[in-house]
Amino acid sequence: MNDQILIRILAGIASPDEVEAADRWRRGSPENEEYFQETLRVWTATTPETRGTSAVSGRARSIIEEADRRRAVSHARTGERHRRSPR
Repeated sequence: MNDQILIRILAGIASPDEVEAADRWRRGSPENEEYFQETLRVWTATTPETRGTSAVSGRARSIIEEADRRRAVSHARTGERHRRSPR
């Protein structure tokens, strides 16, 4: 899912098609829902006056990148467990 669409949804300016696509994406996996919730936490932690400024955008981007890194590590560990277990 495109981060810009998620931000449009949180800002209340997304089209009905974007909202519907994001809802399907969120229901698609627990990781998608987790990503959305992390984006929502960043969004609500910022004030309307500072949203969209380069400082907040950079902070939001770093939080999202950290969430992505943690998710990748988690997936790597899960994959290692599956490879080691007998089938």
